[in-house]
Parts: sequence; C-alpha cells; structure tokens
Amino acid sequence: MKIRISGFAISMVILFGLIAVAQTPSLEQTGAWWQVQAPGAAPFRLNAKKLPLISVKGNKFIDLDGNPLLFRGLSLSDPDRLASQGHRNK
Repeated sequence: MKIRISGFAISMVILFGLIAVAQTPSLEQTGAWWQVQAPGAAPFRLNAKKLPLISVKGNKFIDLDGNPLLFRGLSLSDPDRLASQGHRNK
C-alpha cells in the first residue's frame, strides 16, 4: 500500500513539475512587461507629430488658445453585465 501511495505521489510531483516548467515564460518574455508593445501595434517613433497641449480650466478641457474642447467617443459597458442586469436581450 505504501508503495502505491508513494508512486502516486511521485508521479503527481513529476506531472506538476512538468506543467510548471511548460508555463514559465521564455527568456524573451521576461523583463519589463509594461514596455512590450501590443501585437500589431505601430512602432513608437520619436519624430511622431506632437499633439497640442490640453489643460483643464474649471470643468472644461481647453486648448492652448483657451477654446473649450469636446471629446466625442463611445463607452460600452461589459455585455455580460448588461445581460445579467436585464438591459440586453434579443
């Protein structure tokens, strides 16, 4: 009985060891993860066009000339959360 338990324990240790080795990142992936570009992203160029400075005055965003700016965009909620709250259905 002890032989079966120890054999099973040894096989589990080997199995989990192999899984851990397979999941460790290669040397290329280690380092500063925050400096890695997203796949397909355009490379950063030092001579890229610089955007004008935007600042905040009161409750408005303004440009260098003092003209108010209006940002337009789209912000979507998580589809799973909308479905769970009953806001999204067929």
